[in-house]
Amino acid sequence: MRSIRCLAVAALFVSLPLLARDIPTITTISPDTLQAQSGEWFVTLQGTHYLPSAGVNVIFSGPAGTIALAPNASTDTNMAVWLPQEVVVNPGNYSVIVRAPNTPDSNPVTLRIIGNSIVIHVPPYVLAEAISLSGGPAVFDVTATGFLSDQIAVDCSHKSGELFPFDSTVIDCVATDDLGGSEKASFTVRVADTQPPVIDVPRDLLAFGKSDGTIVNYDAKAVDVVDPEVKLVCAPESGAFFRLGTSSITCSSTDRFKNTGTATFRVHVGTDEIPAMVIPSSFTAEAESRDGAFAKFEATATTVDGKPAEIKCDPGAGSLFPMGTTTVKCIAWGPSGASTTDFFDLSVVDTTAPQLSLPRDMTAQAPSAEGAMVTYGVSAKDAVEGETSVDCFPASGSLFAPGQTVVNCSSSDKTGNLAKGSFLVTVLPWVDETDYLIGEGGSWQ
Repeated sequence: MRSIRCLAVAALFVSLPLLARDIPTITTISPDTLQAQSGEWFVTLQGTHYLPSAGVNVIFSGPAGTIALAPNASTDTNMAVWLPQEVVVNPGNYSVIVRAPNTPDSNPVTLRIIGNSIVIHVPPYVLAEAISLSGGPAVFDVTATGFLSDQIAVDCSHKSGELFPFDSTVIDCVATDDLGGSEKASFTVRVADTQPPVIDVPRDLLAFGKSDGTIVNYDAKAVDVVDPEVKLVCAPESGAFFRLGTSSITCSSTDRFKNTGTATFRVHVGTDEIPAMVIPSSFTAEAESRDGAFAKFEATATTVDGKPAEIKCDPGAGSLFPMGTTTVKCIAWGPSGASTTDFFDLSVVDTTAPQLSLPRDMTAQAPSAEGAMVTYGVSAKDAVEGETSVDCFPASGSLFAPGQTVVNCSSSDKTGNLAKGSFLVTVLPWVDETDYLIGEGGSWQ
């Protein structure tokens, strides 16, 4: 009985007539206007009755001739198709229709390619850095593409690499081919001094004097490549009286274009009995866990004769410092037991985003024309907070359409550090199994 049923079904398929499909229509083409250019492009058609896509072609008729292309992707109301270079580089109006088997052609729509036979490519603008009061060199690239000839010449009112004066200079360019075609374009070169003076200051200085302090002389200078007359101002200035302990010196210089450079160094003053102590002005460590960080800093002390002196800090270098700011107290002793004390702040911060763990690119087979439900696993771990939540779009378990979809994921900690990542999901198109069940002449395979 099973064999009889199969034969009856097969006979039914053979006896059914081939139904004519509905006539495709085009409502819009997007874009409907393109600038002539080199390379390929694509357009999207919207309308009706684009499926099934087997045997369907989009026909372009115009200055480049008649070209038929199969769509790259389509639904029943939306179709995407690449434009060949022959169409994109040949200006004019093109009639576009959809041609499907066993049905009349669709209504035509118009695609317009506008432009010259030459397209000249200039930068929108060029910023050049001054190297002197005369200006600075500007480097730029101007090219042209010819759609009717390969013999293209480009000439500009100024050459790349020339020295341009301050402010703005308009550069006019023209491209010509050997067929008499030409195209003009302009752009602006602007020269400015955006770099501050370079300030050269000494490293931290050790000085020794009486119990109330000492006079300290130092060398510092400012140099600017554009302005040769920049002035340097330091406070306290060289030759000033520095008291026992550590003092900071800030030097600054502003050129005639209002660019300001600054530099800072410190002077550590001791006496014959009290060593000069050098500790950080401040210290920042990255959190290693929710408990904080084992921060390692450097603290030294030197006697008047240049020998190391005993120094201790509380908490000491390498200790576990909690999140936030801790004041560190350091004491140094001289040979006779005289001591000096200083403090600095050590901050433990969390600036590191969670570590994302994402799957590799995935592939799934669509069980229907709509696509496939795809599930995946993601996680994130933060050094301070441990496991953190992960947000992904599309979410795991979503319906993914046939083709390729980028899944974007992110995770942030309570401090606001954000981690981002992505992976690719490829859904293979649904295969209609009846295409394999029915062969030529309507017989079963």
